[in-house]
Amino acid sequence: MLNNKLASTVGVNEITVSATLFNGAFNTLPSKELNEVPFAEFLEHVVPELPQLVRDKSKATYFVGCVLREAELIGKTREKAIKDGRSTIGKQRSSNHVTAGKVVKLDLDGITEQELKALLAKLKALGLAYALYTTFSHADKPNIRARLLMVLDRDLPQQESKAAVLALSKELLGESLDESEALLSQQASIYCAYPDRAHLARRRVQLEGRCISADYLLSLVPASTLKAYTQPSIATHQVIPIDLNKLGDAFKWLDPNGYNEWMKVGHCLKALEPSLDAIEADLAFKLWIIFSEEASDEKKARNEQSQYDPMVIFDQFKPSMPADAAMGTLMGIAKKRSLEVARAENLATADDPTLSDKGSEAIKHLRTYHPREIQLLIETSFCKEYV
Repeated sequence: MLNNKLASTVGVNEITVSATLFNGAFNTLPSKELNEVPFAEFLEHVVPELPQLVRDKSKATYFVGCVLREAELIGKTREKAIKDGRSTIGKQRSSNHVTAGKVVKLDLDGITEQELKALLAKLKALGLAYALYTTFSHADKPNIRARLLMVLDRDLPQQESKAAVLALSKELLGESLDESEALLSQQASIYCAYPDRAHLARRRVQLEGRCISADYLLSLVPASTLKAYTQPSIATHQVIPIDLNKLGDAFKWLDPNGYNEWMKVGHCLKALEPSLDAIEADLAFKLWIIFSEEASDEKKARNEQSQYDPMVIFDQFKPSMPADAAMGTLMGIAKKRSLEVARAENLATADDPTLSDKGSEAIKHLRTYHPREIQLLIETSFCKEYV
């Protein structure tokens, strides 16, 4: 049953919204800032009449629903500023630069036509303003792939927006969607399409209507839940020196095809995010995307569902370990897998054992990072020349 309290008394034409645009998923510097503009003007940039045509969705224009604050730059962006003799204080896409905003988004991945009609009927009954558009993967995967944009009646900081948007999705859809969709720092692509599917792209804009009541949404969130969302984990703040060569060697032994291991690697990278981002902006996220892309086509077929989309799920991770423990976890997986490969080799063969390429890589990895283990293994196999 619909609750009329969800709709604010404030009309969408009575407020202004803010957003920041970026040229591509991996570009951290803003390309355009929309500061307190009418909702209609915001939509001209994010939901234009015709979709932006791109063959790679990471090349599309992306946005976050707020302006960014001036803060210390990080990673390569900071290094370039120093090299160019510019200030190291500026605006950059990162969780440290996000402010507060009114724009909220819900990704509708795989929604059926019947479900979408029911949702639109709810929005109409509540008199809410909104913009709905198909996403890049629409018509490439089953059912409808779309994104719904709406407006809160007041700005919410990132500490509260997560809880509010999850409550909104439960009110409108009957279930909470992925937590990352509620994060202000989670970017989303504008209305875009693959060129061959451009004729199937659709948009629907309702400018006459009301905003969503931010206070009502927050009233639905238990105090304990809101506190959990607003209190950052101590683990997320630990910064340690990272040996990128060592990390790269570990990744050679990680398998993105197993769901549990894939998720474990994601949690580890999230815990390492401050340390990696101190080296290069968004490095943790980039490594996560590269790792996920190495999965088989069968596994990646599910990526268009938001709960499996690596570009969406990364901000959903909550590190439950400090950075040094995360690095240890990754090295532990690599050690276990390389030992399995080494044990499968015929290390006890006469004077000149024949090793597979993978076996040679395993021994090299173990001798570099775990010399005692490989020495014991080789001694046990009576292959002294590798000691």
